[in-house]
Amino acid sequence: MENLVAEWQARHDVSNTQLAKLLKCHPSLITLLKKGRRNWTPAKAEAMEIISGGEIHRLDLLYPSNTNYKFSIVQYLKRLLLKNH
Repeated sequence: MENLVAEWQARHDVSNTQLAKLLKCHPSLITLLKKGRRNWTPAKAEAMEIISGGEIHRLDLLYPSNTNYKFSIVQYLKRLLLKNH
């Protein structure tokens, strides 16, 4: 699965150190999150969604999967959340 955060960082020229400051964590945590060695917390996933201006949705970080079953649930929840805003 593609790394949404790394792609976003590349598009916006944001380093791990800069992102860590925005997320109020250590840069090494950013590396671990991007490699999938640590899980996103709901608070950090929400913050990443806000920082990215909605380009990255928190559910994609909280429930990463490339299976059709989980993908459909995530897409359904995203649509539901977006309708309520």
